[in-house]
Amino acid sequence: MRKWQREVASARAPSQFVVGWTGVRLARGFWGAAGPKHSARSVVGSEPWRYAQHMHPTDVATAAWVLASEPSKTPFYLAGGLLAAWAVLLGAFGITHPDFPGSVVASRLVMLTSAVLVAAAVTTAVTTAGEAVTTEQATGSAAPTSALNLSADATGKLAYDKKQATVRAGRFPIRLVNNSSLPHNVTIAKGAKVLAQTKTVSGGAATTTANLTPGQYVFYCSVDAHRAAGMQGTLTVK
Repeated sequence: MRKWQREVASARAPSQFVVGWTGVRLARGFWGAAGPKHSARSVVGSEPWRYAQHMHPTDVATAAWVLASEPSKTPFYLAGGLLAAWAVLLGAFGITHPDFPGSVVASRLVMLTSAVLVAAAVTTAVTTAGEAVTTEQATGSAAPTSALNLSADATGKLAYDKKQATVRAGRFPIRLVNNSSLPHNVTIAKGAKVLAQTKTVSGGAATTTANLTPGQYVFYCSVDAHRAAGMQGTLTVK
């Protein structure tokens, strides 16, 4: 046996393992193919055309729904889809071409491509998970508190110290601190219906209570045109 033939033969075993077994396992794990009575090896190895018949449409529909419901993770799903397509392609070639990849160079190219796709999937998974956490923190989606505490701008600007707040459902106190000379209050409403309101104060504080069910509400100052000037925010009750 010549030297290049020995090199091809030595590289063929690990390559066939990557192509034939790992490829089928990756494809089976991603698409959910082959039922409990048909292993991936028996279905694909004996009759390749039957492998497609065992792909469940409900699994494909579920995967599509997940993709649509998480648009911020599109890069991860794209990388995962490319990895799965590559695994299916390798599996098909490994089954129908026993001598694939056929050379040391091709074997190394297959393994390099597989490594790049795996790295891309892992990287996008980490980055998109970080984006989700950052987005949640940026939108103020904090844990609900037991009270609504607001402070009017002490310099006289028509604004509270926050634009968003989250409280627990049920009865909770509403506290306003107004150290400016302008009169302010806190009014809670849903649509046109006022549900709670503190006294109007200047240079002091006011407290009242509200009893709200889960949902979205608005808090604002009802004095003159303060709300129109931007003295309002969103209240989330959980």
